Amino acid sequence: MIAELRHVATGVVAVSAVWVAWGCGGGPSPQPPTPGATPTLDADFVGVWRNSNDQFRNWWEISATRATNYGINRETGSCIWGEAEILGSDSIRVTFGRIGEGRLAVNVGPNGQEPRPEDRGRLVIFVGNSTSLHHRVPRRDICLIDGVHPPDAPYPD
Repeated sequence: MIAELRHVATGVVAVSAVWVAWGCGGGPSPQPPTPGATPTLDADFVGVWRNSNDQFRNWWEISATRATNYGINRETGSCIWGEAEILGSDSIRVTFGRIGEGRLAVNVGPNGQEPRPEDRGRLVIFVGNSTSLHHRVPRRDICLIDGVHPPDAPYPD
C-alpha cells in the first residue's frame, strides 16, 4: 500500500512539475485584449501642440487613439517622429527622448498645481521628474522652423 501511495505521489509531483513548467499552474493564460477595449485619450488632449520652450523644437499630434511626437534632428535638420503608446485616458508611454510613462493634463501649472494665467489652455506632460508645457498650433506648424519646412515634414504647405 505504501509503495502504491509513493507511486501515486510521484506521479502527482511529476504532472505538477510539467504543469508549472508549461506555465499553466498559475491560473488562466493571459488573453489578448478584447476588440474595442483599446485605451483612448480624453478629448481635452486632442489636437496639435508645440513645446512652449523654444529651445525644444518638438510637437505632439494627438487623437483619441494616437499620440505622435515630431522633432527636428539636430544633425540633419530633418523632421523625425515617434509614436507613444496610449495607456489610459490621461497617460502615455514614451519610448523615445525622455523615456517613461507620462501623464497628460490641461489647465494645470507646471508642477501640477493651480495654473498661472499663462498656463491656461496648455498641455502639460509629466514624465518622471520632467515636465513640459505645450500650446496649441495649427497642424501645418509641425516641423516648421523659421517659416520653412524641411523636405520630410508631414504637412508642408
